[in-house]
Amino acid sequence: MSATSPHIIWTTADDQTVPYGNSVEYAKALWAAGCKAELVVFPEGIHGLSLATPEVENDNNFPYADSNVARWVDMAVDFARCYM
Repeated sequence: MSATSPHIIWTTADDQTVPYGNSVEYAKALWAAGCKAELVVFPEGIHGLSLATPEVENDNNFPYADSNVARWVDMAVDFARCYM
């Protein structure tokens, strides 16, 4: 059993700043060390989406708000309830 706290990692497959493969490798290392970890790769989304909701956008047209990616918050809460 690892002393490292459980992790939920999310990324997007087309992130142009940090390749999703980095998240995959990080998750694999956590799993190899016996850590509880969940990895979610959403198909689309720029780097730095934050909550992926209109409330956190600077542009009133909300070009980056994505209801699919915004699910990560609920997923993280569910993960925390299970493993923390």
